[in-house]
Amino acid sequence: MFNPMFHHLNQPVHGYWNEPTFYGWPIITNRGPLLTNHLEAISRTLQRTLVSMPRAYAVRFDLHVPVGSDIHDTEVITRFFIALRRLLEAADMEKTKAGKRVHPHKLRYCWVREWGVEGRPHYHVLIILNHDRYRTLGSFKNDGGNLSARIKLAWSIAVNQSLQSAARLVHFPQNAEYRLHRNSADFTQQVEELFYRVSYFAKADTKVFGIGQRSFGASKS
Repeated sequence: MFNPMFHHLNQPVHGYWNEPTFYGWPIITNRGPLLTNHLEAISRTLQRTLVSMPRAYAVRFDLHVPVGSDIHDTEVITRFFIALRRLLEAADMEKTKAGKRVHPHKLRYCWVREWGVEGRPHYHVLIILNHDRYRTLGSFKNDGGNLSARIKLAWSIAVNQSLQSAARLVHFPQNAEYRLHRNSADFTQQVEELFYRVSYFAKADTKVFGIGQRSFGASKS
């Protein structure tokens, strides 16, 4: 059974991490050194989620900046999360008005910005929601009404592009979804697999520092 490790929640550590595990969780080791403070933030986000809800639903996806765009600031990812949160809240309100039960949920996330060979930034993103409210991305062909559509719409708002154009800039990789059920017999394995996958966000390679812009972020609570 997963045991939250509160002893390090408020103890940021800086530098590089080269060990095969982080607080007992396996991490990616074939992408060079990982940034310890980023691993701390990912761990903190995941632990806060698991403490606050018995069943969580996590989605890993990529956001690409439009070709020819001057968007190089981290405000674009802030706009994305503001838009996504508002879309999720609007969907909850619609369900409430229809007389349907809405399970309480809190959007938690981690993101990392990297630079590709073409010289444009892209973002790797993890969001975590209450599994009792969201348990699937839904059909990628839909323009609305499911989580994947809301993610695409939020990105279109952030980059000021049409939904059709922005949808091509959102990529859901294979095995993008993770379901973490506290009472499941394989709960520990579920958590370890997700942390291993997202530890990629902490790799030092492909990040650009010293330009006055953040390359990593996570929800604060």
